[in-house]
Amino acid sequence: MEEKNTTLRDDPVVRFLEKILLDSVSRGATRIRFERFPKMGRVPVRVVEDGAEKTKSEMQPLPWSKGGRFDISIEIDGAFEQTAAPPVLLWEKVIAQLKMRSRMVDYGPRKSENGHFSMQVDPERTATFFMTTNPDPYNDKVVALELSNLTST
Repeated sequence: MEEKNTTLRDDPVVRFLEKILLDSVSRGATRIRFERFPKMGRVPVRVVEDGAEKTKSEMQPLPWSKGGRFDISIEIDGAFEQTAAPPVLLWEKVIAQLKMRSRMVDYGPRKSENGHFSMQVDPERTATFFMTTNPDPYNDKVVALELSNLTST
């Protein structure tokens, strides 16, 4: 049986992320925003009114297995424009890859994190990204990458 020699760069998520980063740098972006939006739905909630227990329905975020949206947008000259809308199921893989590159430690929910990493853009230039996560009660909601400098090597 023949063994396959695969590397991390062969992973589709890694290739997708590198394409987003390289395209953003080549277009002159100053910031890249990875954002997820939950699908909202009516959820039954028990409330007590006038001493009696009732069931009402409220709009609340549904679990990620039920849907949602994942958007990637870039900021060019102060305006954001959407560049990609991958399936929401890729959210965790893309964010995990960014955290790994930034050498972040996962402190759990509701903890903001910061990190940075550099990436070779072409043989003569390197881009440095600073990363910030903005958590909601369950997971990261927005991850922003700020392109801090583009240096020649």
